[in-house]
Amino acid sequence: MDLPTFKKTLQQMFPELENLPHFDTLNRILEKIDPNEIEKTHLHILKKFIRNKKFKRFLINNCYPVAVDGTQKFTRDGQWRDIEWLERRHKTADGDERIQQYVYILEANLVFHNGLTIPLMSEFLSYGEGD
Repeated sequence: MDLPTFKKTLQQMFPELENLPHFDTLNRILEKIDPNEIEKTHLHILKKFIRNKKFKRFLINNCYPVAVDGTQKFTRDGQWRDIEWLERRHKTADGDERIQQYVYILEANLVFHNGLTIPLMSEFLSYGEGD
């Protein structure tokens, strides 16, 4: 999705939105914020939007459409030191075994008929925790 399309879609839900901050500005702010605080704020904002009926026209039979999905986000070949990454082993064409590490996330999203999805919660699955 290009920036004009993203902005137009966002303004359909939030007509009061005039413009978006530059990516560098967002990056500088986000690198100083505790991720747990971002999650708390995200949930607080979503609850406020739901309470203020911002999503009312997107409901399906007066229900919020929620999709829960497991998604692979990233892979890397070889075994690195990070024990949090999940692992799988593949046989190569010459019969050798190759290790691949990957990140898998379980996500719950609000999914609207106009194609907009808003993440509710994400849980990283971790090898170290036995997920």
